[in-house]
Amino acid sequence: MAPGGLPRRVSISDFIMLVNASPREVAILDVRSADKFAAGHIPGAINLPDDQFHANYDEMIKKVPTGVRVLIHCTAGPRAEGVYHAIATRGGYDNPKGIQYLDAAIFFNPDGTFEIL
Repeated sequence: MAPGGLPRRVSISDFIMLVNASPREVAILDVRSADKFAAGHIPGAINLPDDQFHANYDEMIKKVPTGVRVLIHCTAGPRAEGVYHAIATRGGYDNPKGIQYLDAAIFFNPDGTFEIL
């Protein structure tokens, strides 16, 4: 179980529903590189590239929201899972709303629309 009592992985259907909800009650953590983020991302997503996240954990964890459910994604799932596990095991983060990661391939258009396979 994820911090906050949720399953570690968010389903594709739940991810889509939560991202598209209005008002959005989740924070989206995009752990892809800054150049991939700049080429297209979910509007309002927070970009914390996984390599920087792991190298500067104590600073980067302060940028992860705590008052809302947090969904982590990358391009295919492994980097999102790595950031999820760092948050779940390294400490310094408390979020009763929970965190989850998307374990699926996601492709972005410059306007922020996306497709998940």
